[in-house]
Parts: sequence; C-alpha cells; structure tokens
Amino acid sequence: MGDLNSFTYLSSDSLSQELSGGVLWLTLMRPDRKNALNWEMLSGIISAIEKASNDDSVRAIVITGGVGESFCSGVDLSNMATGDDFLGAHNSRGGLVRLFRAMWECPRPIVAEVDGYALAGGFGLATACDIVIASEEAHFGLPEVGVGVWPFIISVPLLRTANPRLILEMMMTGRRIDANEALTKGFVNFVFPRLSLRDEVRRLTDNLATRSLATMALGKSSFYNLLSGGTQLELSYLHSMLGLINQTEDASEGIDAFLNRRPPAWKDR
Repeated sequence: MGDLNSFTYLSSDSLSQELSGGVLWLTLMRPDRKNALNWEMLSGIISAIEKASNDDSVRAIVITGGVGESFCSGVDLSNMATGDDFLGAHNSRGGLVRLFRAMWECPRPIVAEVDGYALAGGFGLATACDIVIASEEAHFGLPEVGVGVWPFIISVPLLRTANPRLILEMMMTGRRIDANEALTKGFVNFVFPRLSLRDEVRRLTDNLATRSLATMALGKSSFYNLLSGGTQLELSYLHSMLGLINQTEDASEGIDAFLNRRPPAWKDR
C-alpha cells in the first residue's frame, strides 16, 4: 500500500476529483452533454481508480454525475463517429474495457450515486460499481439499437446483476426503466428521494470508511473472482465485436442520424 496522502487527485474540465474524509468523489462534469463519456473522462476515471487502489488515505470511491444532473448518457457518439483511424478508434472504444477491469480490480469499494439518466455505457458504468444508490428521478436504459449499434461491453456488468431475459429485451427494444423498477430487478441497491440522495450516499460511505482495508481488499477480490468466470475473455471478445459492428453501414448511418437529429435510414448491412 502507498503512504498516506501520497497521491494527488487532479480535476479536469470533464472530471472533478475530490478526496474528503477518506472518500474519493469522482464527479462527471459534462452536464451539457448529459455527462456523456469522452476519452479524457474515461482516462481520468481509470487513472484516479488506479491511484486510489494504492492509497491508504482512500477508504471508498463515489462515481457521480451530481445531484440534479444526469449520471451518464453513455459514450459520446460524436467522439465515436470522427477522428481516429480504425485501429485508433477500436483502441479508444476499449476504454470501457479498461475501466471495468480497473473497477473490479480496485480493492476499495466503489459506489455509484445515480440521478437523472443512466443510459448505454452510463448504465454499464453504474452497474459496474459495487453498490448503486439512485434517486427516485433516475432512469436506466439501453438505447444503442436505435443508432444501429449494440451494448457489447456493458453486457458483462449487466449480466452480473439482473435476469438475462430482461437485459436482452431492453437491448432489443431500447426500453427505459425507472428507479423503482431498477430496484426490483436488481440493478440498484437503494432508491431515495433526490433531496436526501447525497446524505444517504455519505451515510453509506461513512460506514465503508470504517472497515479494514485489508479485509475489504481480500473480500472484494474473492467476490469478483468467484463471480467472474471467464470475464477477461468475455471483455476481450465483446471489445472485438464492438469494433466489428462499428464497421457496418448501419452503425455509421445510425450515429450520423442521431447527431443530426433525424430518423435513420437503415440499409440492413
């Protein structure tokens, strides 16, 4: 383990990092984009979690979009649609793979504070956390099919938490569910009114902060090792499938239609 206070957690325009009372608060800071994940944000979360994994002053981590804002609307499609060549884009899309691995390997408990929308990759980000606390105004969904792509990578955390038939139906239809349905289906642990959400998250993290780091590290590691099965191979396979589907004409058409606010004209290829 690292020495106390041996790491500095630096905020950026897209990600606030604040260590307070042994809890590292990672706040997504793109409210104008409903906190859609760009590569800078993904890299910042991964780096912060990796630092916290070796910092004894961190007892728990909270990932949040802020109370009164969307938690996360997924990966920013404007980033996905332009820029890199094929290999560069494929590696960039692997950001969620690297993030989920960092989260599950992190010896600290990670809590999602979810208000507003948790969609697509944002839904996956929430369910990849160890504990999920949502407000009554939270909504969850998998809208990828509407833009001609599929939620490959986030299949892994979703399938760890809820019934496969429900997840497949949501993937196929793009249907959204509210916080209470998400609670009954096992996606979240607790639902509270928005006004008390932050207080409840703090109450939980105060509890987590009193626990032995050694016990938490060994316990979390054993839990995910028992749960994982072939997770490493699954993530690698799904990453390759994500790269493949983004080479289809319909994926390009769907993303362009979404960005330009028009109905997609599918070519079925």
